[in-house]
Amino acid sequence: MGLFSSKKKITVGTVVSRVVDNELLPNSIKTGALKGILADGNIADYAMEELVTSIAMRADRMYSYAESGYIYGSPSGEFNSSIQGRNAVAAVLAVIAGESVSVDYSHYGPPNNLHIGWLKLVELHGYVPATNQLGNLSTEKGVPVYLKNLTVVVPEALMDSYEEGALDQWGYPASSGYMGDQNTIDTATRELKLHTPVGRSSIATEVEALVEYQWTAAGITQTAILVVPLTGYNNDAEYFHARYSYGGNSYYWMYEIGEGTYPTLDSIFAGDAPANGSFFPFAYFRFGKQAMNADTGSQAYLSSKKLMKYIGLDFDTVTEGINENPDIADVEQAMMIMAVPAVTTNPTEQLYLFDFFSALFYGSTEQYSSRSLAKTYESLNQTQGIAKTAIVIKDSRFKMAVNSDGIYRKVVVGNLGKVGTCTSGVETEYTTVETSFWGGRESSEYTSTQQVPSVYHYYRKQVSKVSYEEIRVLNMQTVYHIYGSYTSIGDDQDAILLIPIDRSITKNYTLNVREELYSRSLHYVFNSVVIQKIKWYQTGIFQIITLIVSVVIAIYTLDPEVLMWAIAVQSGTMTVLAFIFALASAYLVPYLLTTVAVKYFVKAVGNEIAFLAAIVAAAYGIYQAYAVKSLAGAPWAKELLSLANGLTSSITDAIRDTITGLKEEADAFGLKVTEEYKLIEDASSKLLSDTNRLSSFVIFGEKPADYFARTIHSGNIGIKSIEAVTSYVQIALTLPKLSDSLGEIHA
Repeated sequence: MGLFSSKKKITVGTVVSRVVDNELLPNSIKTGALKGILADGNIADYAMEELVTSIAMRADRMYSYAESGYIYGSPSGEFNSSIQGRNAVAAVLAVIAGESVSVDYSHYGPPNNLHIGWLKLVELHGYVPATNQLGNLSTEKGVPVYLKNLTVVVPEALMDSYEEGALDQWGYPASSGYMGDQNTIDTATRELKLHTPVGRSSIATEVEALVEYQWTAAGITQTAILVVPLTGYNNDAEYFHARYSYGGNSYYWMYEIGEGTYPTLDSIFAGDAPANGSFFPFAYFRFGKQAMNADTGSQAYLSSKKLMKYIGLDFDTVTEGINENPDIADVEQAMMIMAVPAVTTNPTEQLYLFDFFSALFYGSTEQYSSRSLAKTYESLNQTQGIAKTAIVIKDSRFKMAVNSDGIYRKVVVGNLGKVGTCTSGVETEYTTVETSFWGGRESSEYTSTQQVPSVYHYYRKQVSKVSYEEIRVLNMQTVYHIYGSYTSIGDDQDAILLIPIDRSITKNYTLNVREELYSRSLHYVFNSVVIQKIKWYQTGIFQIITLIVSVVIAIYTLDPEVLMWAIAVQSGTMTVLAFIFALASAYLVPYLLTTVAVKYFVKAVGNEIAFLAAIVAAAYGIYQAYAVKSLAGAPWAKELLSLANGLTSSITDAIRDTITGLKEEADAFGLKVTEEYKLIEDASSKLLSDTNRLSSFVIFGEKPADYFARTIHSGNIGIKSIEAVTSYVQIALTLPKLSDSLGEIHA
């Protein structure tokens, strides 16, 4: 793609809609009872008959068909956790150490900068975690040098570009280490300290660690800072990170997945993740911006049509209704899934959500370092770090995922209602965090505090008369993988935050519970992709070019005003086009005084902006000429007026071309109008012809009294309706008379 060519901006989004509104939800028990009463039969038998034919059973039959006959199959659930493979990591580390080790933490994900900082500190400065001393500096100064703190600092421009997980903080905080006072600080006190938040820098060009260290000499305690670059790792790769201990000391370790050194670790995420759940099939009405009924002979169409037949939906009707939408061109996928909203007040949905996240909690055998720790989230400490989780639900065509920063459980003394009662909700906890801004290398310029939210969904179930269980899901998200690497995300209380139905859970529910849950779970999901072309002068690279050009000109001419223009462009207070006008008028006029350049400029920015530029150039040229009373003595005056004249001529040409095009369109439209008007005249002449006697409703020459008697004054409509029913056979067998069609014929 050339520098001045257009590029594409892709925007994706997701909208969901319930298939069955609350007012139309089926209730087979009530329907069966009513039928039993009207038939004077056994109410229980009628109710059971309705339940057997309800969506509770039909959806299960649909699932069975998807397992064996549906072209896209039934979605599988694959569970992943950031601490997955902990036991395999421990085995590898034991081989490296030559003895058994204790794993303090193990996390899988993008390269973590704090962990890299610890590795660099050990590698470059001889850091010993057990004593908290920097060995190289201690040798250099002749006294113990202790680590006071380690702060990860990120260039301010890159702060928003870091992948989730790259800035997480695990293990003991760097500021909690001993500094010659091991006997005065216990482990519990160290665990109460918080990690130092990641800092921001206006001068750093890459992520780095600022290491504060302290030493005491001649009774005087001093501190200093050194900079450790955190480079040498592939930001696009995934790594195992571990801190482990043996022999009285702690060590840090990283391994890039797929490197080949440890095949047991490479295989953990290479294949399918551990299966978790069996989900109802996704039904597609549109995919890849193509209607699913475009080829009615394809296996995809026939299989999808049969799938929908199981739950009583006409596939063709739904597909045609969706694809007749005027905005359908932007819809990449239109599908139906069975899922319930994560935020709900319906008791049946709350029961399912509690059971779903309970199953996820217990389904991960390696979610925490010990099952006793997992029993209550209140006992979690920050040294373990957050165990991120994800369950990916996918068939052969589409996938979605339910992500979280951890699933926690505890038992609470209390009463929600009778045993089995479920409730749910969303709460937000705020943590006060200090953020430092490092303008230089010695100390931060300022420290600000901000409230960092943690959103958790809770699901509670009364398990005894005096206690209930609570499941908490921290920072939950539903991710829809729509187009390539583009995804839409629902979180917090978003309407698209849906949790798919896991049949391995619901198959144990009663028929009436399944009927309500399945009916409520039917959702249409519309995933849209909008591709928008961006003009070359709107792209970020062009704004960077303006900055580079202006710096060169500012240095060459010693004119700081141009540099201020560029800074204004970057800060958003000056538009790129305004910058172009200013730069062109002041410095680049000679390069625009060609017919080709002027015409290209007019085409790129449009007639209105080009005309404005012409006015500015002409006004400035005239002003310069007026100031010196001569065109010859005014710098750039002649060139500016020439430029204005060239711009005006190009604008005139552009307008002439536009008018010519409009005239051609108007002529074509006039010809079309003439042709359509002729068709109307032909139809009118045929309709009003005296020879037309074939209308059964209008009889030309008929008297008004006869017309009204035959049409409006037809008697009591109720009586006529009854007579029509009793005379149906006679009327149906009577052939029309000639006079009924052509009227009375007089000799």
